[in-house]
Amino acid sequence: MPPRKQRTPALAQQVRAKALALLEDHGPAGLRARAVAEAAGTSTAAVYELFGDKSGLIRSIYGEGFQRLKADLEALPSSDDPADDLRALFQGTRRFARRQPQLFEVMFSRPFAEFEPDASDREHAGSLFSLVVDRVTVWLSSVGSDADPVDVARVLISTSRGLIADEQAGILGSTIINRNRRWELTFDALLAGIAGQAEPLI
Repeated sequence: MPPRKQRTPALAQQVRAKALALLEDHGPAGLRARAVAEAAGTSTAAVYELFGDKSGLIRSIYGEGFQRLKADLEALPSSDDPADDLRALFQGTRRFARRQPQLFEVMFSRPFAEFEPDASDREHAGSLFSLVVDRVTVWLSSVGSDADPVDVARVLISTSRGLIADEQAGILGSTIINRNRRWELTFDALLAGIAGQAEPLI
């Protein structure tokens, strides 16, 4: 019996979920239209009708990744210590990357030649960046620093991505104790240095 041709939001969600599972299990090479269709119990024609082409499917996954990460970070409990809240934000990103490393790669390294984010795609990343800037702004106010929140957010994000890349590559440390200590050392040094800045970062 041929697959039912129901191009519904529910089917699109199912196809995206199966595509994400194949991505995590097999990496970018596993994200083939036929394999995704088979996993979702539909046809390749349905996949293309729902998403347009492979680039459209990747675009949907890209947006889903940012929505998931933002939801994770927004769900973090707040405390009375803005520095701890800021550290928690990046630890939450670290946990997300460890849990879904291939999705994290799609979001920040974009391993697919078929996909280049456009302005609407970049709104997903912009929304997440605004969350980081808001958290940074609160912390800067608490320490009386006049550093620019956008500059600080960029520095912290770039640093965390480097740590995540090293951790995923297995070169940040052989034990979780060592890796945690290096994360803490890095962020303690950064926050201490930034808090001491009298002028905005260049």
